[in-house]
Amino acid sequence: MTLGKAKGVDVTVIKVTTPKGIKYGPQAKSGETLVIVGYRLKNTADKPLSLLERPAFALIDAQGQRYNPDDFITASAGVEVAAQNSFVADINPNTSIDGRVAWKLDATAFDRNTWKLVVAGDPQLTFALK
Repeated sequence: MTLGKAKGVDVTVIKVTTPKGIKYGPQAKSGETLVIVGYRLKNTADKPLSLLERPAFALIDAQGQRYNPDDFITASAGVEVAAQNSFVADINPNTSIDGRVAWKLDATAFDRNTWKLVVAGDPQLTFALK
């Protein structure tokens, strides 16, 4: 697990997986890969953190190209997380939620040794995928 601290939030990357598919959702087609990042988000501020105020996640390749998450695959991956109903609720101060964020990518382009996860915040947080 890797922890990053930004203003008002702590982000912990718990696990990075590249499954062929999601039990309750889409499967990767030939030439594609799914990347799923499991994380914990803790509100360290003194007020509730709403869904719309949560930091955005992105993947960045070795050339600096940004890849935004796939909302449908993220929602499908989230179904597998326990207590997922808490994900859409506000996160009260000093409490946390576990979540997942997912991407569908070109399998030949994705390299977990050189790509990074970035999380918007003050400061921006960067995590290796290895």
